[in-house]
Amino acid sequence: MEIKDRKKTRFMAHFDGFYRLKNSQEWFDCYIYDISESGAQIRIRQLLVVGDKLEICLNPEIRTQYLTATVANEKGQLIGIEFTNNQLKSIIDSAVQKAFKRTSSRK
Repeated sequence: MEIKDRKKTRFMAHFDGFYRLKNSQEWFDCYIYDISESGAQIRIRQLLVVGDKLEICLNPEIRTQYLTATVANEKGQLIGIEFTNNQLKSIIDSAVQKAFKRTSSRK
């Protein structure tokens, strides 16, 4: 996905999350840089390629609540993902609120 193709506003997030490859049981740490209703930019410790499917947990306290996503672009350990599941709104709303609170507390 090109930057010019983005339709949703991205919010600076700067918080930790977890991800796993689709159909895997093992969760890995990730760092979420920004997030929108349609996707996020995250840093991971493994190399993925465009098209890989993964699940991302934005709230480490509730690992049963996660989003499915597809890798849209990658630059080494920094990847852009597009969300693909229907639980999007409630999970994203809580993640955006978390990012907003974190940003507000830094001022």
